[in-house]
Amino acid sequence: MEPQSHTGDLEPQSYPNDLGLQSRTQDLEPPSTPNDLEPQRKNEDFSFRLYGTGITPDSFDANEVGKLLLSLSALFNTYTEYTSRENIDTGISLVGVKDSSLLLAFRAKATTQFAAAFLAITTALSQQDYTRIPTGCIEQLKSIQSLVKSKDCNAQFLKDSEEYASISPSTTIAIPQTGVLRGETVLYGSVRFVGGKKPRTRIELDTGEIINCFISKDLATGLGKMLYKKVLLKGMAAWSSLDYQLLDFRIESFQDYNPLPPTTLFTQLSERIGQYWNDIDDPDSYLRDSNID
Repeated sequence: MEPQSHTGDLEPQSYPNDLGLQSRTQDLEPPSTPNDLEPQRKNEDFSFRLYGTGITPDSFDANEVGKLLLSLSALFNTYTEYTSRENIDTGISLVGVKDSSLLLAFRAKATTQFAAAFLAITTALSQQDYTRIPTGCIEQLKSIQSLVKSKDCNAQFLKDSEEYASISPSTTIAIPQTGVLRGETVLYGSVRFVGGKKPRTRIELDTGEIINCFISKDLATGLGKMLYKKVLLKGMAAWSSLDYQLLDFRIESFQDYNPLPPTTLFTQLSERIGQYWNDIDDPDSYLRDSNID
């Protein structure tokens, strides 16, 4: 991955809040849908359909359907979390399964916010322009496409039985190379795995995020001795300028990282600078009068 830097600000695009979604761009003409698609019920906000030769509900096991439902839910929640300052749950509920290939009908909790998310994501898919949706949304779309590829089928996002976007095995879904920031950085985390024919490591960052990095054999040998231990990692990172999500990290060096308890740190600090405060009776007043924040 060789991301390019981008200095321009990317502002989230605003979308209409009406559930009718009547304000799509003029050049976005929805393709016709198969004849076997039944009209949506009025208590549904959207449907998601997987179809193709030999595709039926029996084509998917419970694990695959579960992962699909999680990806769809995270897809819309991620967009709402990015665009809204309020903590709004746009969680979707499965309200129907129809035997037309595999047709899943959903109802959203926050319909107004969901409508904006639905329009933004389906527009990005239809135009294959992902510069206006968060990186997390792109990752969920890629997860959905993995299922599409594994079953050699197609997927549709539908509203009132009308297709707003589709995913095929060949649909381009990728994080845009524009809008990527790069630079040297330091990360802290625990080593969870080291190995492989082409050496790689799995690190659980202090934030809870899991990253996987390819590394040199020398780094693999060293990190292998640090399994389940805290490390400080130095290297080159790439972030999305839209939501500052970490996209890539190339480890250049590492060292053991054992943060000291706060009491120990203050003791060491006192030993180093304590002598300079011996003649000051009231440190708080001294700092206040000296205009030191």
